[in-house]
Amino acid sequence: MWALRKTANHLRAHGKYHHALKTSAGRLENWKDNATHLSFICKSIKGDVVGLGETNGSTPARGVSHWHCQYPKFAQVSRGFASQVVTEDKDSADASEDEFSELEDPANSAEAHADPYLSDAEVEKEEVHNASPLYQTVLSCKFIDLPSSLEQWLADGNVLTRREVVITFVHLRNRRMFKRLLKVSDWLEGKKPFEKTERDYASRLDVISKILGIFKGEKYFASIPSDMRGQRVYGTLLANYSSTCNVEKAEEIFKKMKAEGFSLTAFEYNQLLLLYKRLDKKKIQDVLKMMEDEGVKPTIFTYKILIDVKGWMGDIGGMEQVAENMKSEDIEMDSGTLELLARHYIRAGLAEKAEVVLKELENVSLKDKRSCLKMLLPLYAELGKPTEVERIWKDFEAFPALRLDEYATGVVAWGKLGQIEKAEITFEKLLNSGKKLSAKHYNALLNVYADHHLLLKGKELVKRMSDNGCTIEPPIWDALIRLHVNAGELEKADSILFKACNQKQLRPKYWTMVTILEKYAERGDVANAEKIFDRMRQSGYTGSAGAFASLLKSYANARVPAYGFRERMKADKIYLNGRLNSLMEQVDAFKNDPLEGILD
Repeated sequence: MWALRKTANHLRAHGKYHHALKTSAGRLENWKDNATHLSFICKSIKGDVVGLGETNGSTPARGVSHWHCQYPKFAQVSRGFASQVVTEDKDSADASEDEFSELEDPANSAEAHADPYLSDAEVEKEEVHNASPLYQTVLSCKFIDLPSSLEQWLADGNVLTRREVVITFVHLRNRRMFKRLLKVSDWLEGKKPFEKTERDYASRLDVISKILGIFKGEKYFASIPSDMRGQRVYGTLLANYSSTCNVEKAEEIFKKMKAEGFSLTAFEYNQLLLLYKRLDKKKIQDVLKMMEDEGVKPTIFTYKILIDVKGWMGDIGGMEQVAENMKSEDIEMDSGTLELLARHYIRAGLAEKAEVVLKELENVSLKDKRSCLKMLLPLYAELGKPTEVERIWKDFEAFPALRLDEYATGVVAWGKLGQIEKAEITFEKLLNSGKKLSAKHYNALLNVYADHHLLLKGKELVKRMSDNGCTIEPPIWDALIRLHVNAGELEKADSILFKACNQKQLRPKYWTMVTILEKYAERGDVANAEKIFDRMRQSGYTGSAGAFASLLKSYANARVPAYGFRERMKADKIYLNGRLNSLMEQVDAFKNDPLEGILD
């Protein structure tokens, strides 16, 4: 722990001058110089490190995307616990197989983790593995018919027990059917079949925050009886604040939990690490210092967060040292950690190291073969290895039947290789699987078309999706906008964004809006850049240094001064970093350039 804090202190020293981290080559070298000290957690905290709610990393919790973060790609993912608002097809999207993830997002593995407060601790794992009669009823009926189907289930003589409810909720969470889960929760509120526990309140708080938004979640939190507002409930609210990048409220709840005398676990500290990983890396040191002072042992998920931080900073040496420290403490390198390492190696252009990790991932667990294959397929595609992709795909086809998300993974992989025809053939197999698809499955092919600038094919696919009764959700808006931006139709993309902003409970992704903002900035179109920036604020995306930088870039390219810009940033608690400072210097020069008008 001490060694990591030394590294974090190095960040803080720079933070005195820059309130956001610069990733210049020189500073990355400084991080690498400190890599030898990164035995941080392993050398100072003895004893076994037990993972708290970790997964195998195969469930990206999406994006999620999820946002209002300085590092928006992190927030696109939605986590198994406390993700942003989730929307589903009214009737059947949530009745499909495992929800398809945004596989191209390299942050997914680090972000995915199970919920220790809402876990299956009340039932045996064998019971959870075997779906309950109640769950089968919830899954088989149409969404709109859920209440009546549940009433009929009771009328047929079934008994509604806590065990049945817990098993059902575990399955729904695992398959990310949060809207359906909320519907069941609403029904239970009316029935009151048993006395509610704090776990029940925490579960409902979480799903309300996911589906209806954090403000509704806060309102529900306030209605919970005071004797039921324990660590589970507070921790649930904390995780929701973290996932929505609300620094002020997350810190406030964390302090409240400490003041209440709760015995905080690694889960609560991990929420702060996730938050600061996205917004303020120099504060990571403070969190680790608190963990050390309180004797809180890190989990495997703590390590994953730190690996991800190092990877995104470009500090591959530091990332490798973290991984080595895990091994030295006999913490098993699970499939999710290996996937994360491979993604960062690929991102850094270290193909050989990535391949070594992927071979290790192939052998990690025969029991978990399907989920590992699902990880390997897009990773080999990113490495440009068609032979390996073909081999992995044949392994998939050897199974009696492919799942919807596995077909979708294949579409993504072939798309990454530029093999559009194979991506389309795989998608047709997906369509012919006999199950109704959600928008997420169409989005796999739509993103392929967007990446390869195939505008007409993209439009045809959207029409096909609409004809099949699929609801257009945020990932589809994102792909549609990218489709038109990549085809050079910026105004059309802007029009689509305007329509998306007017959809209830379908807030466009942060990165979707930034993409258009950046394009207007490149043109020096201040008016339209300000318009998009204002839409972002109306959608709840505030406090982003990246968005301010893009907006300021529009002023710089237009060669006009940006009066009052520092005050605007200060109001949003945004401080000058290297990029912002450089842009401010450019636009400030226009205030005192007497030749500007003549030269133009």
